[in-house]
Amino acid sequence: MGQELLNRGVKPHGTLWGASALFNRKYHKTVVKTHLDFIKAGAEIIVTNSFGSRKRRLKILLILLILEKILILLKKVLDLRQNISIHMWISFI
Repeated sequence: MGQELLNRGVKPHGTLWGASALFNRKYHKTVVKTHLDFIKAGAEIIVTNSFGSRKRRLKILLILLILEKILILLKKVLDLRQNISIHMWISFI
């Protein structure tokens, strides 16, 4: 299932691979469609695999998500700083 989700465009976050689809709402329909496609292809049993969503991996994902947000904010701060510097320099001319 996980590999098929990746094949269908799910972008893995850290080491969560296909389990990333559970944490990002935009992939929820992909998860359902994949299960339905398996059933249409003849699957009689659908199982879950929680290997990728163990507590340790979830903690790592949370840290990665926080770091990603921090990097985005830092980039915005640097962009603002650069814009302010340019405006200050222009106002002195």
